[in-house]
Amino acid sequence: TSTGNSSQERPRTQDLPTKKDPKDTKKQPRLSSIPSKSRWSADSITEETKHKIQDTFKNAKLCFFWAFSDTGCTKRRCPYNHAFPNDTTTETLQPLVREPLPADFNLPQRELRH
Repeated sequence: TSTGNSSQERPRTQDLPTKKDPKDTKKQPRLSSIPSKSRWSADSITEETKHKIQDTFKNAKLCFFWAFSDTGCTKRRCPYNHAFPNDTTTETLQPLVREPLPADFNLPQRELRH
């Protein structure tokens, strides 16, 4: 009976490691509010953009992974800031993101360092 087999196989697929593995929930990556389509993946960011980001946030010690990476920051005691400098605006971020930010995008106050 094929119906009996398929129902028995279902729980097995749940045992396979998926992105929602309980072990991963502890280390949930911290992400800024930049929409995912505007974030960079590690292999798609250009050197030019890296330099642009470094120049823009020169003295901010901004965590690139938290701010712009699609993986987010997973470092336990990250030495970099998980907040943008206080004067950061959507205009500041626009040339640094992969895709333009939506017109209604606003950085939440909690993501600005006061």
